Amino acid sequence: MKIKSLLATMILACLAACAGPAPMPAGVTMINPVRLQSLIEAEPMQTSPTGTGTLRATLAVRNRSKAKLMIEGRAIFEGARGQENPTGWQHVFIERDSQAMLQFSSLGTDARSARIELREAQQ
Repeated sequence: MKIKSLLATMILACLAACAGPAPMPAGVTMINPVRLQSLIEAEPMQTSPTGTGTLRATLAVRNRSKAKLMIEGRAIFEGARGQENPTGWQHVFIERDSQAMLQFSSLGTDARSARIELREAQQ
């Protein structure tokens, strides 16, 4: 019985060690995901209408590294008239073991969905 218990513990330890970084939530795309995905973790993207009728996209990003990190994000909104031009890249500094919010608004009032792209900032 002890062997089965020991074997089960070893299997669970191996599975925990093999578990890679958490996948990105829907609507979030990473540029160079191999490196960036080991540094950050993102909450599910939230969208909501603004007071002026545009669409707001908000994303919380957590720095999982041991150093200060600078990332860039931009949003692409899509609506009845097709895809809007991407927003400009927004630079965000995130202290180690901290969280930052990225927030974008569409230009038009017909936007129905959004996608946020993330990349490590060019330094």
